[in-house]
Amino acid sequence: MKIRSSIVVVVAWLFILQSWKVSQASEEKTIGFVLEISGGWLANGMPIKLGEKVLAGSKITHAESSANTLGARILIMQLDNTSLMLSCPQGKPCESRDLPVELGKQSALQQRVIGAVMRIFGQNPERYVPILSRSLDIVRKGKAKDVVMELRDGTISFDPVLAQLSESDGSLRLGFQSLEFNDSSSTTAGAKQVIVNFDPKNEQSAPANGLTAGLYRVLILGPKSSEHQPTGIEFWALLVPQAKYNKASADFSDAEAVVHGWGKDSDDIAKREFLRSYLANLQQVNLR
Repeated sequence: MKIRSSIVVVVAWLFILQSWKVSQASEEKTIGFVLEISGGWLANGMPIKLGEKVLAGSKITHAESSANTLGARILIMQLDNTSLMLSCPQGKPCESRDLPVELGKQSALQQRVIGAVMRIFGQNPERYVPILSRSLDIVRKGKAKDVVMELRDGTISFDPVLAQLSESDGSLRLGFQSLEFNDSSSTTAGAKQVIVNFDPKNEQSAPANGLTAGLYRVLILGPKSSEHQPTGIEFWALLVPQAKYNKASADFSDAEAVVHGWGKDSDDIAKREFLRSYLANLQQVNLR
C-alpha cells in the first residue's frame, strides 16, 4: 500500500512539474508584436506600447483608469500572419482577449518576413507611421505605394511607380530625402533634398542627379510650375544598384504577399507600417 501511495505521489509531482514547464514556456514565448495602438492597453496588467513584443498566453485588456476610452484600439500582429484587433466601442466595455498559447503553422516566408519586421519595427516604430494627412488618404485609396527602384547607369527606373504617378498632368518634380536610420533614431531634418524631374506619361526613367543607393522619402512636389510646393503626397523608395535590384524587388514582393494574406478589409495604415519596416530591413541587407 505504501509503495502504491508513493507511486501516486511521484506521478502527481511529475504532472505538476510538466504543467509548470508548459506554463513557463508559454509565458516566455514571443507570439507577436504591437503593430498599432491608441489609448492605454495592458498585457497581464502591465502597460504595453507600439512595437513591443507580446508573449503567448498574455491577457490583453484596456487600462480602465484611462481618462478617455473612445477610439482606443490595439492591433497585435502574430507570427503566423494572423492578427488580433481589440477596441473600445462607444457605449460598451472595452474588448479583452487571452492570446493563444500556440500559433498555427508558419511558412518559411512568414518566419523570414514577419521576424524581420518585428525586429526593425520594434527599434523605433514611430518612424514608419505616415505623417502627412493627405498621404494617409492616398494610402487608404491604394495609391502612393512604397517601392524598390533600380539605379542603372546614372538613372532611376520609375517602372514600379508609373501607375501611381501617371494620373498627373505633365512633368513632376519629386523631392528625394535620404532616410538615415540607426538603432534609436531616424532623421530627414536638415537632409538635402534632391529634385528629380520626371514625366510619367512619356518617360520610364530619369537622371539620378547624384542620388546613390539608399532609402528615401519621396515627396511629390507637383508640376514644374508649382515651385516645389508639396502636394501632401509621399512614398518611400529603396534605391538599389542594378546588380541587386532583382533580388531586392523579389524580397519586397514576398513581404507584399504576406500583407495580401491579411485580406482586403485589413487596416491600410498597418500595411504601410509593415512594408516600410521591411524596406528598412532590405536596406540593411542589401546596402550594408
